[in-house]
Amino acid sequence: MSPQLFDPFILAEAQAAQREGQPLRPNPVMPGEPVSDAWIPHASTNVASEHCACLWKNSGNACRYIGDTRMVKRHIESKHLCIKRHVCELCSRPFAQKSNLDVHRQQVHQKDGNVFSCGYETCKLTFMDRATRLHHMEQVHGHVTDSS
Repeated sequence: MSPQLFDPFILAEAQAAQREGQPLRPNPVMPGEPVSDAWIPHASTNVASEHCACLWKNSGNACRYIGDTRMVKRHIESKHLCIKRHVCELCSRPFAQKSNLDVHRQQVHQKDGNVFSCGYETCKLTFMDRATRLHHMEQVHGHVTDSS
């Protein structure tokens, strides 16, 4: 499926929204599978300037995200199609971008200094503080804290 023809009105409208500082608030409405061309029907491209605009409809209005084709593809896949290809091997949390997974690993699982392991043999999670670990153990494993 080929991209829609460039619509200068939509791109101009999106550029004006960005200049005015309007927030780009995507509304993920459907689950996505990693399908390489799923984003194309939701984009308008201008081959001459290599700009692309997201045409995803949020409450009847176009999303207004603009950028080069690569960035719009990533935007549509992650924000609208909810495709998350990068999964943490320690806690199975999915991420749309590898950089977000890397930050998650560093902040949650690889903190310098004291690292608090879950304590349950089958669980490999680690935490930056005891309180978060205890909350996890109670919520996930049904751990009961001895109050004596």
